[in-house]
Parts: sequence; C-alpha cells; structure tokens
Amino acid sequence: MKCPTCSETLAHRERTGREFVSVEVCPGCRGCWLSKAELESAHAGPWTSLEEMGVMASDVFSDYLCPHCSAQLVRVNPTDHPELVIDRCPSCHGLWLDNGELQRLRQVVVEYAESHGTLDERPPGWTVMRWILYRMAQEYLHAPTA
Repeated sequence: MKCPTCSETLAHRERTGREFVSVEVCPGCRGCWLSKAELESAHAGPWTSLEEMGVMASDVFSDYLCPHCSAQLVRVNPTDHPELVIDRCPSCHGLWLDNGELQRLRQVVVEYAESHGTLDERPPGWTVMRWILYRMAQEYLHAPTA
C-alpha cells in the first residue's frame, strides 16, 4: 500500500501484547493507516455506524485516496476531540492519521497518563473512537520515531 500523503510504501508493523496488533506506518511522513479490522480489534467487536464510533459524519472530501481501495477519503471529527481531523474511507472504513494528528494524540496520552495513569480498558462514558485514538496514541508512544 502507498501512503496517501507522500506516496511512499507503507510499512507493516506488528505489535504483540497490545490491543493494536498491527498497523501500516509511512516511513517518510510517519502517518498511520488503521484498517477496519484493526479498529474492530481495538473495539473488541464489530461496529456498524459512525455514531456508535463517536465520530461526527462529514461530506467533506479530503485530498487523499485510500491506500487500501483507492476511494477518496472523507474528513471526520471525533466527538471527543472535534479539533482533530481524521481521514476515513467511506468504502473500506479504514482511518488515516497523519503525523500531526498522531503528535496531538501523543500529547493527549502523555497528559492523561501524568494525571490518571495508563488505562488498560475503556472507561465508562468514553466513545469507541476516543478509546481507539487513546490506544493508537499509546501505541505510537512505543513506536520508533526514526
């Protein structure tokens, strides 16, 4: 698969002992692709709607094409973090997070961990997307930054 941002080949990264078993990371721009299967793995089950995920639907297309199926990605915002813009494939339902979004998520995890400790399961009241983003950022904290 090619990076939707810079067209470099995405590198497959396996993780063991963590909720995110594998992700596709761009070695050039450090963006990250999460397939629907990975999202369901992080959620511990299938999901059927954006509302269930905690994402505000949008009809605004991004400038990027899906690295998996080549559909034009759509911009969405997590209801818990409306300042973040995440690119979602309306066809295969994967998510693209560019490096800037990952850096913001990383800061959220660092700040949360400093005041509450690290979470191992989704707290009551957290949307699925908030939990996935938290886990994604936590995974990113453990990834090499080369």
